[in-house]
Amino acid sequence: MLKPYWLAIAFVAGLIARRFGLPALVGFLATGFILRSMGVEHTPQVQRLADLGVLLMLFMIGLKLHVRSLLQPVIWASSTLHMITTVTIFTVIIKALGHTGIPLISDLDWNTACLVAFALSFSSTVFAVVVYEQKAESAAFHAVVGIGILIMQDIFAVLFMTISKGLIPSPFALTILLLIPGRKWLCLLLEKTGRGELQILIGLLFPAAGYVWFEAVNLKGDLGALIMGIVLASSPAAKSLAKTLMSFKDLYLVTFFLSIGLHGDPNKITFLVAIIFIALLPIKMILFEFFLMKFKLRARTSTFTSFSLSNYSEFGLIIAALAVNYQWLNADWLLVLAVTLSLSYVIGAPLAMNSAKIYRKINSKLVKFETEERLPEEQALDLKGAETLIFGMGRVGHAAYDVLRDKLGNKLHGLDVDINVVENHDDLGRCTGLGDPTDKEFWQRIDLSRIKLIIFTLPCHEITMRAIELLKATEYKGQIAVVIRFKEDAASLNNAGVNFVYNISDEAGSSFAKYLCKQLKI
Repeated sequence: MLKPYWLAIAFVAGLIARRFGLPALVGFLATGFILRSMGVEHTPQVQRLADLGVLLMLFMIGLKLHVRSLLQPVIWASSTLHMITTVTIFTVIIKALGHTGIPLISDLDWNTACLVAFALSFSSTVFAVVVYEQKAESAAFHAVVGIGILIMQDIFAVLFMTISKGLIPSPFALTILLLIPGRKWLCLLLEKTGRGELQILIGLLFPAAGYVWFEAVNLKGDLGALIMGIVLASSPAAKSLAKTLMSFKDLYLVTFFLSIGLHGDPNKITFLVAIIFIALLPIKMILFEFFLMKFKLRARTSTFTSFSLSNYSEFGLIIAALAVNYQWLNADWLLVLAVTLSLSYVIGAPLAMNSAKIYRKINSKLVKFETEERLPEEQALDLKGAETLIFGMGRVGHAAYDVLRDKLGNKLHGLDVDINVVENHDDLGRCTGLGDPTDKEFWQRIDLSRIKLIIFTLPCHEITMRAIELLKATEYKGQIAVVIRFKEDAASLNNAGVNFVYNISDEAGSSFAKYLCKQLKI
């Protein structure tokens, strides 16, 4: 069980990490090493809590995933080519380094060198999801591509682990196909559950059931949790369930990061080999950048995705543990990969968190490598003669859209970073398009000369401020309106030149009162 002082140390370390502009997860990783130095052992109980965090994370990814996104070549083909190329290059480099007499590395033959390279080819799903959530970019196109690639990597890992264990899926694995006709009933059950305690309970039950089911038929249990999430993704209650489980997932993932540092006591050799592997990360990043741009992504999207994937994965530890269990690798390799993973988080976190700033400095060099043809999601947006734009087509945005449409007609256009949100609104007859207001190139690709009013209903104040900063850098002469949730955000928006600031929290009560007065005729 988690001891109170573990949580206290994790809190302080996370706070310090935040103070230096790093994600809190870096502090949690450091906590693991601190606890290990204090004599705390890695126990099965700690591992179970860590596994539960990963299980919930995969389930929640599934809740937000649309299977058709995995069928895009930019995802399945780029992830496959990247893995093959990375494993090949890393294997050759590792074998070459083996001739220098570096301990551990010099003991590897071609097969074990390839196995280590395979473990290093994965990127961390946990890391990427945490970064996307902290930057409020989970629905952005580059995040969708990144998550798709990570899921493909997870599938490769599951296939490897299944083959390496010598397990052939049971004939009863065909029972998984029952999820296709059963999806309707599972979604109905989720919707009938409602909110509150029962929703929490069923939210924990679904991934656990998927795990047990897949393990029973000789498939990786983690894949079962992901599949259960995908099955429920079409339910109207999926979004609410994801929000309900968020805190549970975050708490258990703290244990996951702590557990990494508890794997053992690193020595000089451990750090030497880990630093060598960290030096290979730029190769991994450049390969992602190359393949993604070849599959018709813009340099910006490719860079943001590459930065979030330029790290090593917890799956590397799982593969190493499996190899150690079968005596393919020395047990010291598990600790080496744990340290490598931790260092990759420490280095990768500021890279991913500051991807926009870094890209602004290097974009002129990268755009030269873009292909002339673009994916539909990356093409210039046609505003169709609109004079008013609404950024953010969530509950507030689409409600505002419906009211303004009666006044403005076809002079109104909605925009959102989530392609699924855009497609849903298109199906309902709303004129919407895909657009990221924090993308400088987006503002350069649209004609603002006809726009008289831009409304922002974005979920994060920092994102809104960045969007306004970029908008002000253009020739835009119209007005700006912003919906806020916290009154302390108003001052910075007014200073930035926003014409109208509407605090939805303060106004909710007065709007309700006006509604009652109208209904009661008082």
